[in-house]
Amino acid sequence: MALVTPQTTVPLVKELGGLNESSDYLLWRFDTPDELDAALTRSIQRAASRIYRLAPALYASTDENALSDLALGESWLALHLATMALKGRKVFGTHWALDQEGSDRFQELIDNEYLARAEEALGIDLSTSSTQTSSAFARPTFTVGRAVDRLTDTLIDTEAEAIETIAERARSLTGVL
Repeated sequence: MALVTPQTTVPLVKELGGLNESSDYLLWRFDTPDELDAALTRSIQRAASRIYRLAPALYASTDENALSDLALGESWLALHLATMALKGRKVFGTHWALDQEGSDRFQELIDNEYLARAEEALGIDLSTSSTQTSSAFARPTFTVGRAVDRLTDTLIDTEAEAIETIAERARSLTGVL
């Protein structure tokens, strides 16, 4: 089976990710901008494959608006996949000035969750695979019992008694703390 054809492009991924500086390829420690483009192309293909596995109907659509949303979702997911290396370096730590623990640029990358943006654009949950989903369903139940008559039933506490019971329980909890 052939790979699915992605709807997004490397320029769109770069635009959404704010990768518009000529030296942005250095963030990934690539030697040339072409290496970054190749890495983004691989991320785009992985994103498209993952989305296709979860929602193949999205790729069958001929609606231009749906395809535009698909391209946006692929882009966000590709950014999520591409920035894993950057997030890993932040977690593992380095001694480079750009990667310092307090670097605002890297903190923003970690806080900006591209996966959530991809899910929002596509309208599907990308965090679970189809093998993890369950078809279990708990039906609601309705039980009919005897009618409660507060005037004649001596087993039901009055409102004042119920409040006093709650207050006693609350007073006894202060000794526990």
